[in-house]
Amino acid sequence: MTDILLVAWVSALIEITRLGWMLGLGERWTPGEKLRLLFAGYNGNRNTGSDLRVQETLRQIRHVLGAQNVDFSVMTQNFDLTRGYFAGTRQVHLPDVFHLSSSAKSAQITV
Repeated sequence: MTDILLVAWVSALIEITRLGWMLGLGERWTPGEKLRLLFAGYNGNRNTGSDLRVQETLRQIRHVLGAQNVDFSVMTQNFDLTRGYFAGTRQVHLPDVFHLSSSAKSAQITV
């Protein structure tokens, strides 16, 4: 039941943010500015496959776009368990749903 509520809450936040963008709210990306990406997912519970998949995605996007052109944030449930992962990224605590809303608003893309 908790998972269903979390999915519904995050989906609603995404739709509210999308509606805001459609109405002209938010800050548009401009050339020369770092592209801010939020990687929203289930990280930080020592699910090595999941964490490594995100780590490799970060590495590939940095390689393609250039590290100087991106600003990554990654959601985690436990900072201690993801300490060795996601180098060079800002980690956002997953259960803080209200912080997720503000993180999603500050990112141009949520992955």
